[in-house]
Amino acid sequence: MKKSTLAAERCKTVSTKSKILGGKWKFEIIYYITFRDIHRFGELRRHIGDITESSLTKQLRKLEEQGIVVRKVFPEVPPKELLIN
Repeated sequence: MKKSTLAAERCKTVSTKSKILGGKWKFEIIYYITFRDIHRFGELRRHIGDITESSLTKQLRKLEEQGIVVRKVFPEVPPKELLIN
């Protein structure tokens, strides 16, 4: 492959990853789920701190759409949700 082709491939890869992980909170959310073993919505919100419920919900939904996290809802009262990376 030519250097220009390799450079274009790298740029495309970086651009794709940037689009997936773009967002103010996504890196922090992924960090807590992956390295701190925090898998509940309330726990994530407490650890992240400044994030609002709506922002956390939006970011988690986007991560779920992109296949980065999986959401599992347990049929219990009170409701229990588990986020799996």
